[in-house]
Amino acid sequence: VALRRNGARVLLATGGYGSAPAVAAARSLGLPIVWQEQNALPGRATRLLSRWARVVALGFEEAAGYLPPAVRSRVQVTGNPIRASVAEGVDRAQAARRLGLDPARRTGLMVGASQGARRFNEALARAARELAAMPGVQVLASTGRAQWDATVALLRQHAPEASVDSQRARLGAVTLVPYLEDMAAALSAADLAISRASAISLAEMTARGLPLVLVPYPHAADRHQDANARVLERAGAAVVVPDEAFDDRRLVEVVRELLGNRERLDAMSRASRSLARPQAAEEVARLVLRYAAQGRTTA
Repeated sequence: VALRRNGARVLLATGGYGSAPAVAAARSLGLPIVWQEQNALPGRATRLLSRWARVVALGFEEAAGYLPPAVRSRVQVTGNPIRASVAEGVDRAQAARRLGLDPARRTGLMVGASQGARRFNEALARAARELAAMPGVQVLASTGRAQWDATVALLRQHAPEASVDSQRARLGAVTLVPYLEDMAAALSAADLAISRASAISLAEMTARGLPLVLVPYPHAADRHQDANARVLERAGAAVVVPDEAFDDRRLVEVVRELLGNRERLDAMSRASRSLARPQAAEEVARLVLRYAAQGRTTA
C-alpha cells in the first residue's frame, strides 16, 4: 500500500529479514528492485530473495560466490556507501587538534560498535597504564554511552590517577570518550584502528587507508563479521584477533607491534586503501536512478 500510495518507481533493498515484505510487495507491483548486500557473506534474505532483483550491488566481491548462479550475472561490485565527510577526510593535524590530540604522536583509534564493545572497554581500562607509558603513542577510544559509567569505574580501579569528567577520561596520552561525534576527524587523525568488522565501518576505515586490528563480533548473524575481516586480512590490511583472545595483554601487544613499526604500518595502509571504494554511494544511487527510469515490469 505504501509503495503504491507514494508512487514508488523502484525499491532499494539492503538485506535482512525486514526487507522481505517490501521486496514481495515491490515484486507484486512490478517495481524494479535494486539489492545492496553489505557483507562478504550475504545474509539469508539476500541469498533467497536477490533472484527477484534487477541488479545486486555488492560491498565485497567475495559475496558473489554465495549467490545463486542465476543471480551472479546481475552482480555489480560497488562497495558500501559511506558518508561524504568520511570519504573526503580532514587534514591530519587539524583533525588531531579538533579531538584534543597531539598531532606529533602516532595514534591508535579504538571503537566498538555504536553501542560500544564491553570486551574492548575492559581491555582498555586494564591496559591504560601500559599504553600511556608508550613513548610517541596516543590512544583515543569510544566506549559507547551505555558502557561509559562501567568503563570509567574499571579505569579508576586500575588507574585511580586518571582524570575523569562526564564527557572524557584521560590518563596521560590515553583518552576515553563515551561517543565520537566527529568520526571523520577521528579516522583522519588515526594511524591504526582497532575495531569490530561491520561492513560500513570497514568501508569508512579503508577509505582513509587505515591499518586495522579487527576483532569480529562473534554473535553476528552467520558470523558474517569473520568473513568481512578475513577479506582484509588476506589483502594484508588487517590483523584479525578472535574475540575470545582479545584482552588487555593482546591490546598492548598489537599497539606496540604495529604503531612501533612504521614500515609495516605503511604496507598495511597501502593494502587498506587498495580495497577502498569511496564513490560507492554515487554508484548505488546511479543504479537506483537507472532502474527507476526503466519503470515497472510484469510481476
